[in-house]
Amino acid sequence: MMQEVTTAIEPTGEDEQALSAMAQAQNERNSRCAAGDGGGMMPEYLTPEAVRAMDRREVKENYALIIESMKHWQ
Repeated sequence: MMQEVTTAIEPTGEDEQALSAMAQAQNERNSRCAAGDGGGMMPEYLTPEAVRAMDRREVKENYALIIESMKHWQ
């Protein structure tokens, strides 16, 4: 019987940054939906990392907030 060999792939710095940004964006979306949130208020503005982690649908849904958020990016 042949054994299957698997190796772990170490993420690069860019991979870790992308995963972190995606996690942050998902956490922000989840926090707006959390019980006891006080009515699902939108965050004041989004970070560039959070926007980069969004898919096309999320960008389209949050376009106005993204444009407003860009005013705060340095």
